[in-house]
Amino acid sequence: MDYEAAGNSCLGWGTFLVAAGAFFFSLGWFLLGISKQANECLRKRRWFRALVTRVSVISAAVIILLVGGSWMVGGGGTLTTEGWNLLDNHEQRNALVRAVAQQWLLNGVNMKRPPLSGTPYDKIDGKIDIYGTLETSALDSVLTSGLWNFGKPEEQEFLLTVVNYEHALTRANALFGIVNADLLQTGTAQQNMLKAERHQKNVNASEWYGALKLQHQKMHELLLRNYRWAVMEQGKW
Repeated sequence: MDYEAAGNSCLGWGTFLVAAGAFFFSLGWFLLGISKQANECLRKRRWFRALVTRVSVISAAVIILLVGGSWMVGGGGTLTTEGWNLLDNHEQRNALVRAVAQQWLLNGVNMKRPPLSGTPYDKIDGKIDIYGTLETSALDSVLTSGLWNFGKPEEQEFLLTVVNYEHALTRANALFGIVNADLLQTGTAQQNMLKAERHQKNVNASEWYGALKLQHQKMHELLLRNYRWAVMEQGKW
């Protein structure tokens, strides 16, 4: 049962218990208020002619109704609170999945732009493009949120895919920094353009960038398979 289903279940049962508890608690006070009339009614019954029996029965009924009603209201309130907390967790998870889908899209766009793709410099003035930082903040938030259960197969798959994708992105960003340090070394325009082309070729042929593209694709496949709603919300797929 996921957070949404569990939350709705808790809310349903909690509301029922609160309503039922309030009814029984009110009934207890009502019975207490008409205890004299109840005593007179019972006195006409064969088994309740003794005063002590009538008092005991009425008192027991009042206590059971008041205590039981209070317990039901308290338990229902606890269940209701738990239900709202579970629904809040559900909304937080949805928000994080949505953020992961957005960052997957942004990273995909950046991977199709210079200097990773196309001409890695401006053809007019020869100014070279440096490698930008790919986004990992949503992935990090998922891993630190504690909102997924590693013991559940589907959630475990999501967490492992996020971990692998985040590691590939972090590694790529670190190596992009090394490439950028070389690209920013001064030289003639021609030298800079040749260097930019060489780095682009080396990056695209590298094992680590190939690993990033693989994890990027796996993240895409998982989102489409298990969280299509988050994918479709982006409006560009």
